[in-house]
Amino acid sequence: MKITNQSISDLEASFNLDFDQTELIEAKNEILKNYQKTFKYSGFRTGKVPLGIIDKNCDSNQLQSDLINRLINLNYTQAITELKLRVVSEPKIEVIKFAAYSELSIKVSVEIIGEIKLKPYIKLNVKVDLENVSSDQVEATIDQILERASIGQLTDLAAKNGNQLNIDFEGYDTNQNLIKEASGTNFDIVIGSKTFIPGFEENLIGLKSQDEKTFILTFPANYHQVSFQNKKVTFKVKVNSVSVLKKAKLDLDFIKKYGPFKSIPEFKAEIKKQLEFETKKKYDQDLDRSILEKLSDLIEVKVPNSLVDKELDVLKNEDKQVALYQGQTFSEYLKAQNLNEESYDKNLKLKALNRIKSGLALSEIAIKEKIQVTKEELSKQLQILKSKYNDPESQQYLSSLEAEREIGLELLSQKTLKRIKELL
Repeated sequence: MKITNQSISDLEASFNLDFDQTELIEAKNEILKNYQKTFKYSGFRTGKVPLGIIDKNCDSNQLQSDLINRLINLNYTQAITELKLRVVSEPKIEVIKFAAYSELSIKVSVEIIGEIKLKPYIKLNVKVDLENVSSDQVEATIDQILERASIGQLTDLAAKNGNQLNIDFEGYDTNQNLIKEASGTNFDIVIGSKTFIPGFEENLIGLKSQDEKTFILTFPANYHQVSFQNKKVTFKVKVNSVSVLKKAKLDLDFIKKYGPFKSIPEFKAEIKKQLEFETKKKYDQDLDRSILEKLSDLIEVKVPNSLVDKELDVLKNEDKQVALYQGQTFSEYLKAQNLNEESYDKNLKLKALNRIKSGLALSEIAIKEKIQVTKEELSKQLQILKSKYNDPESQQYLSSLEAEREIGLELLSQKTLKRIKELL
């Protein structure tokens, strides 16, 4: 194979792949051998038909198509590696010349990332503070555990602050239409927990088991679900039971439910250890985010619009999933953030470009620092994920070349970020 007629600009590249007679005949014979496995011809057993007979009797157009595809698949990666191209699109293929099995010239056109200029990345000016876990935080966490473990004792007395009620409730709009999202059955609520909108729990004070009450409330103007903001709703509530909550006591019997603890100080030490782990995890996430934001400013590169558009689609789909999770339409999601379509698209395009630039900067630093992912590291991570996700769809994906590529890139990013932190 020869690479000819190279034309490389900032964002596009094209080149020809030229093949001679020897290469064409060799590729043709390999294809015919593949055909031979299933080819049927009178007088011969399947798998035993001579290649010459297959050549004369197979679909010549299909043979030529398979030949071209084989040569492209075998040589395309080698070509872009030799030309040192950062390709971001599927190749466009055009057959320039094909003289039956004696000469073939293919033109390949691709979109590429332009020249990358990376500013110094050692000792980046990134500041994220690692918070210390205080004894007050430990005590507050234990108090929450004790509260969650509270035991309820049924009472016939009127409900008051701190009591737990089990209720059925229905919400109706101003036209007396039932609002499913504002209704529920057998719902446990603690008065004073501020689980519901302001006024709801207060209206339950004084009610006894089997009591019913109707009241009208207006949802807050900043309520997370836009369709409910400033919405007037009539609630009809039935109390199924009232319970007095008795807070759990911190003693040896209690802490043994959470592990083989021999003393309360040992239990508190474990709580502190968990809080420190969570604090360190958040610190690492914040530090990674700050580094990536900084890296996007350290790189100068031209990026094809098609790559930005792909990243925009990814980011927009992520936001739509968030909206769906929050029970909002996408329009409601935008309104909650004081955005319209135009301002959202503008902000998202900048975010997409910065994310691409950060990724390219990581790749460039990995090259400069000679960081690589070994086969052992990739295999270990794939095994961890396969043991975690047992469903057939996940198992099939984790066995694919696409999974190897994506997980390999993720591991490379993690190793590169670790190296950058060492250089801070």
